[in-house]
Amino acid sequence: NAEYMGSRDMHSLSETCLLVMHLEIRTHCFHYLMPMAAISHNHTPDTIQSGDLKSQQKPETHRPRHIPETAKEEPDWHVTQLCKDLLSVVELLDGCLSAPKLFYIFDGVVDLIVALLYRTVPYIHRIDSAGVKKMCRNIGTFQHSLSSTSITSNRIGLFDRCKRYYELLYMDSNAVIDKIADEGAVFSKDEYVHLIKLCQRSRRKDNRTIDNELKRLYGLPQLKR
Repeated sequence: NAEYMGSRDMHSLSETCLLVMHLEIRTHCFHYLMPMAAISHNHTPDTIQSGDLKSQQKPETHRPRHIPETAKEEPDWHVTQLCKDLLSVVELLDGCLSAPKLFYIFDGVVDLIVALLYRTVPYIHRIDSAGVKKMCRNIGTFQHSLSSTSITSNRIGLFDRCKRYYELLYMDSNAVIDKIADEGAVFSKDEYVHLIKLCQRSRRKDNRTIDNELKRLYGLPQLKR
């Protein structure tokens, strides 16, 4: 009957709205974190000065991202904006949606943010200790902000692992390989390869040293399991 059809249509519409919000949240993550991670292998993000998205210039050609030595003490603008954005959505929806629906909308958001942070590494041209500190500060900002709501707090531990990954950039690439050989692999082979290559670029190592270190890395049995 008409009443049943109307009820079914409303249920279908409500499910569509939830799906749209589920996707919209992820779109926000890409929008704010695109300057930090390139989604396509055909393009690299533009150089970001002082981590300020609003002052970003658009050059004619794409360039690798460089974390400057003069990185500011505060986290990147787009990191704080994404945190504010996500928390405002939680606050807005908390009073009108049930817990299961809220969990559906935000399910996997922390995983996505962490994945984008990992994907940043191959597109950073060089990084120094100040830049590593800044990236760890960005991770800490996400961790602190998103742990304040139970909707995302169950995945907050992923940020600890991501921070340990970036902290390896304080070390020389050869020392990282030694660490893997002595203590075993904590991250994936690709994650280690991208990190080692960034270490090498940052310390401007010669081609022979780079080749020898990569051969040693590829030969580690810990990365073949």
